Formats: sequence, structure tokens, C-alpha cells
Amino acid sequence: MPGALNIPLEGQITTRRDYARVVALYSALGLGLVLAVVAWRLQYVIAPTLRYQPNDTAMSIHLLVTPNNKHLIADHLSGLTVMAGSPVTLNEIIAESKREVTFDISNDGSVSYVIDKALDEESGKSLAGFGYKTSIHGNTTVVTKSSNGVQDTGVHVTLRALSPFFQGEVITYGAKATREPLHINAKGITIRGTDVAADEAMMPMISADAKVLASLTVPANSLQLPVLAAELLPIPADSRALAMLLANGGSILLTEDKAGLGYYLSFAPGDMTVDEAASLGKDMMNRVSLATLAWTTSDGTSYNELRSNPADITTDIKAEETYTFITLANKAGETLRIAKTPSLITVANREISLENGARPASTCLSDAHTWLATSLITGQTPTMLLNNNRAAAMFLENFSEVAINNNRTKLCW
Repeated sequence: MPGALNIPLEGQITTRRDYARVVALYSALGLGLVLAVVAWRLQYVIAPTLRYQPNDTAMSIHLLVTPNNKHLIADHLSGLTVMAGSPVTLNEIIAESKREVTFDISNDGSVSYVIDKALDEESGKSLAGFGYKTSIHGNTTVVTKSSNGVQDTGVHVTLRALSPFFQGEVITYGAKATREPLHINAKGITIRGTDVAADEAMMPMISADAKVLASLTVPANSLQLPVLAAELLPIPADSRALAMLLANGGSILLTEDKAGLGYYLSFAPGDMTVDEAASLGKDMMNRVSLATLAWTTSDGTSYNELRSNPADITTDIKAEETYTFITLANKAGETLRIAKTPSLITVANREISLENGARPASTCLSDAHTWLATSLITGQTPTMLLNNNRAAAMFLENFSEVAINNNRTKLCW
């Protein structure tokens, strides 16, 4: 007779030990991967090209020479001549560098560059022929046109370079140097940490199909208009509307259509009445339609008097609940429109869409409050736009748009 079946109720086979073994294996692999990345990135922690720089350096652009960065620069910036009067292109400078390169920009906008390699004598002579001098410091070469000499700022340790996402940085020198990470991808170059905030409620509603060239944020209590706007707006700088925009803060929107340049000035209305809004528009219309009247005094002295005729301006006011629309036109066929809501007043030489319109948006950077198409940077504009920094202006012309939101600046190819 067979014995009784013995089924143990304790000490059953478990997979806990196998699970722990798998976790330990994956942890070891993960740790090994992290250590491998750190070991690979250690070469970027010490930044030799930041150590030596011209004495008058105001800003440094420090860029790691990685396969990804080399590829993107070759695709989009290969022909860029970094230094005025020199045939050396950005692509050639990158090719000369081993692991990194730094571009130093002086207060007058001139550019120098530093590579982690000792240039040969022939290259030095070639650069000297274009007015540039080279100074070699160990395995580092500074190429500059500055006459102020080169300084040794000491060893620069960049711990953030251990991250595989670190590609470079922009350093602005002042009482305290600020360092902002730089990132390059297929869409463009992003600089983080700009911390420029703006109130999006100050943007007007416009036609959804309008072509926007620029949206410029103006902080309250500004002393002057953005130079780009001052150059392009067909509005006298002393007009009351612009004075209110500078005092209260707001936005300037520039558009383009068959009729040319359109503009929208938007700012908080405060306690402005409808009559005061209409008077604001008349002030602008009068200033752009001044006539010259010649006078001769009794002693034979001749002079010209500028005057306007308010009677030549027609005003149409329509009120719809909390919205007020004002249209002003003169005999020359020029039209000015004003839309007033409890929170915003917009003055424009184009249609203002409050019900069926949309807020303008940058195609380069989401949530951007300030942006401009670089097609606006022409002949005389660049140096004025960028405080006489010719190098930055030349650099921007290689992009389609520059955009800024509350914590990033992006330059799109």
C-alpha cells in the first residue's frame, strides 16, 4: 500500500532571491553607465579656453566641440565669418579645436577666440596678415585684435559639464559674472536663465492670419523705446501714446501686409475716458500730418511754421458694452484705430480684432513674450539694435527668429 502523500506547507520555493539578483544586476549596469558617462565628460570639466582672454572682454561664449555640435554648426553656420576682416570661418575654428572653443566679445563688439590647441607658426602669420595676433599659452591659443593684452583668469572648473546635456554656456562679466547654459539642437540655439518676465495680458488680439514680424515688450517706467521700434514706427517719438506706453509698460507689435508695416501699441488704460482715448489718437494723427506754412515778418525775416488742422480729422466712436472702438481718418487717407477695454487700450494702423482675433505667438519659442524676425535686421539696424555690438548682429543674421520667454532666449535657424 503506498505511503501517505506528504505536501510541505512551509518553506515553499520563492522568486524573491531571483528578483533581488535582477535588481542588483540592473543597478550595477546603471551605475556602470553613469560612471562611464562621467568618465567621458571629465575631459570637459577643466575649461582651458576660459582661462586666457583679452583684458576688455565683456562676454564669453564657451562651446564644447562634440560630434553633435560640429554637425549642427556645419549645417547652419559653416560660412559664418566670426571676426571682422578675417577669412577664418566658424567651421574652420571648430575644426582646429580639440574639445572646446571660447569666443570673447569686447565692449566695442570686436571678437576674439581661444582654442585648446597651440597654433602653428604658419597659421599665426596668416592671421597677422589680417591684423590679428596670436598668443600661445601652453596648449591654448588666443587670437585677438585687441591692443589691451591678454590676461590669465586662473583655472576654470565647470562641474555642470559632467552632465551629458551640457553643451556650453554664455558668461557675462560685470560686478559678478553670470553663467547661462547654452543648448544646440536641430531647431536652433537656446540660452537658459535669462529671467526676463513680461505680462502677456499686454498683448493685443489681432487677425489670426496676420504676419507678425516682431513683438516687443516694454517694461514700465522705460526711458526710451526699443531701438528697433523707434527706427521703424512712423510715429513721432514725443507723441502722448508712446509716452504713456513707456510710463505704464506694454507691448509693440509689428506686422507686414500688402500695405506695408502695421503696428499695434498696447498698454493699460488706467482711468482713461473715451474722450481722452480719442484725443490720444488725434494727437498722433496731427503729428504725422503737419503742414508747413511760410511766414515773412515786417522786417523781411522768413520762417516756416509747422501746424496741423484738427478739422481735417474725422472721428467715429462705437461703444459695445465694455468695448469702445474709435476710428480716426484724415484727408490723406490715413486711418488710425483705437480699441479700449477695461484692461487694455490698443492703438493701431490696422484692424483690431477683439472677438474673432487671436493673441500673436512665436513660431520659435513657446510662451515667448518678445520676439523678432531677423529679416528686420538690415543695413543700418544691427548695430543700433544690439548696442553697437556688430559681432552679435552678424551672428543673428544667420537665424530666422530670436525669441524670449520668462526664462529662456532662443535663436531659431
